[in-house]
Amino acid sequence: MSRWHVIIVALLLTVLGVGTAVYKSAAFGLPFQPQQEADVWTVEARVMVQSDGSAPVRVEMPVPGNLPRFVRIQEDFISATFGVAVDDASEPRRAIWTARRLNGEAALYYRVQLVERLEEERDASRPPPYPEVPDYEEPFGAAIHGLLNEVRRQSADIESFARQLLRRYANPAGDDRIALLRANAETPLDHALNFGHILAGARIPSRVIWTLQLSGGMRSGQLEPWLEIHNGRPWITLDPSSGTFGLPADRLIWTVGDEQPRLAAEGATVGS
Repeated sequence: MSRWHVIIVALLLTVLGVGTAVYKSAAFGLPFQPQQEADVWTVEARVMVQSDGSAPVRVEMPVPGNLPRFVRIQEDFISATFGVAVDDASEPRRAIWTARRLNGEAALYYRVQLVERLEEERDASRPPPYPEVPDYEEPFGAAIHGLLNEVRRQSADIESFARQLLRRYANPAGDDRIALLRANAETPLDHALNFGHILAGARIPSRVIWTLQLSGGMRSGQLEPWLEIHNGRPWITLDPSSGTFGLPADRLIWTVGDEQPRLAAEGATVGS
């Protein structure tokens, strides 16, 4: 090969490499300049499956779908015994492991590597319809409508309305109406559903999301229910339990839905 051929090939490879880097930066929000940094997270879930071999085995696990705050660098489904398929069309997104026979115990691993986007990607999922105003029982109806009317006077749009309402809901001291509305809510999921029920009185769409807090060196984590509301453009995230407004950078949305994500198994028993 002549010297000019080597130079041309080197130039083409350089252009290809730079072009790929620029594309990844533009398309996925990854750092491009040397001084830019991004945290990379590795999240792993393990499932132990046990069967007596009398029937085929099927295990379904909810896994993260749309990731507006992160780029999915790599995703692995690991098992020496099972085949795996991913149902991207379901809500929530699911990994489905299957085996013709399993006599004994086997481990299933789900691992995903994530990096923060430089710019958050807009959630393109279709917003829900505006809810009908619930027929609240008394005395809850009077408390909710009175509270919503006060908040409406002190806000300019859906976002400021939600901020005002969340501030009051998360700090109930001195407001008997909030104390009444929180009385039957004990768990974080109760509070998320309760706050969404109150928002329905203002015809604001909402949905429960299950989030995972990312932390360096954390050995185990638990999914926590938060709430998203739709303001006509993007989804807005909040936590009625703590009063946090907006999704922190160290929070990963795992799934969407009122029910806590659970494993489903046929022909076997499962555990972590």
